[in-house]
Amino acid sequence: YPDLYAKRYRNPDRRRIYDEFLAQTAEYMRRSDLTQCWIMNATRPPVIARYAECIPFLDALFPDYGRRIPPGQDVTYPTARNMPVFHAATGWKMDATREERVQDMVDDLRRMTPLQRPAFLHAFALNWFADLPLLQEVVERLGPEYVVVRPDHLSALWREQMGRQRVLVRLPQIAAGIEGTDLALTGSIRNMTDRATEAKLSVTEGLGKVSLSRDTVRLRPAEELPFTVRGEPTGERVVLTARGDFGARTVEARLTWIPRDEVLGELPSAASLTPAQYLEAETLAHRFGEAQPDAKASHGTEWVALKGTTEPGHILFGPYAPLEPGRYLALFRARRLGEGSGVMALLDTCVAGGTPQTGARELRAEELPSHEYRWVAVEFEHPGGNFETRVQWSGAASMAVDAVAVWRLTDDR
Repeated sequence: YPDLYAKRYRNPDRRRIYDEFLAQTAEYMRRSDLTQCWIMNATRPPVIARYAECIPFLDALFPDYGRRIPPGQDVTYPTARNMPVFHAATGWKMDATREERVQDMVDDLRRMTPLQRPAFLHAFALNWFADLPLLQEVVERLGPEYVVVRPDHLSALWREQMGRQRVLVRLPQIAAGIEGTDLALTGSIRNMTDRATEAKLSVTEGLGKVSLSRDTVRLRPAEELPFTVRGEPTGERVVLTARGDFGARTVEARLTWIPRDEVLGELPSAASLTPAQYLEAETLAHRFGEAQPDAKASHGTEWVALKGTTEPGHILFGPYAPLEPGRYLALFRARRLGEGSGVMALLDTCVAGGTPQTGARELRAEELPSHEYRWVAVEFEHPGGNFETRVQWSGAASMAVDAVAVWRLTDDR
């Protein structure tokens, strides 16, 4: 797997051996007349970018064995040479019925569709869980807003759109903010042309007392530069606009508000919170429990474990997504359903795979008012690499989990 290839070697040997692997890949792609590649277990941006750098005729990458990127994050983006990367937008469950597989795929595609249009998505399917009639039903349920194309056409259409846009501006699609706490959003702007360009950035909606780490950027061809915008949330979305000789390009992040009186536990002292992940409980992995609709859930669905019915154990874990080293805060949105007492669940974070555990909190049934959501705080230090958030339910009381919000903690004072 690309993430692991040559990992046992030290640099510079690791880089050399990985490049030799890519040279072999390129050679056999040439012999097979292939210009696109589907790869598994490639999660780190430098690993993915190296494909584009070492295989000059590579047209596009389609990573992942099923959906790995959480909703609210980009599944499609450019890497080196402005080559497109189409991460899987859909997954599957081995024990699902045919009807569940159809609806799950429809729900995944709609959930992973970004706010901006047109959007370009990699719908992952294989013969273990799908056949042509099933896929046809998925297309019919999606409706005319979605059009199915071949992988090479997807890449060509994406390139046409990027050529028209000329720059690509990115922000988190979903961000959570806590009442009374400044918010810091990290984004980027990328030149999608073969000529240098300049852009001016401004926030036009959603934040008060705004500061931008850079408001003017000069970009070489295919260059991408990061920026940070800070301020006090004032609305339900943050809108940022880039202006230049390409016109105006607008991007937005939807905000989820968390009232301070709904937070259970102490919030760490920090100058600002930078959203890292917003994880809907129903989209994560589960051993036990079931999805149920709830009008007050952030996406209309919560994950439920029922006392006396659901087997105790891990009702939620994931997302096995990369997270930079640093200090973080996770808030688990949960509620108690009915009566119970004692330790109801262990909420924790860890490096993907289970160890080491990086943060934990026991949640007692008595801490949650019946049928009312609370955001339960767990602070953790992540060493880098993929991470998990987990809910291990004891069975002491029925409970529901709606979402997990994760922020990186920064202190600029």
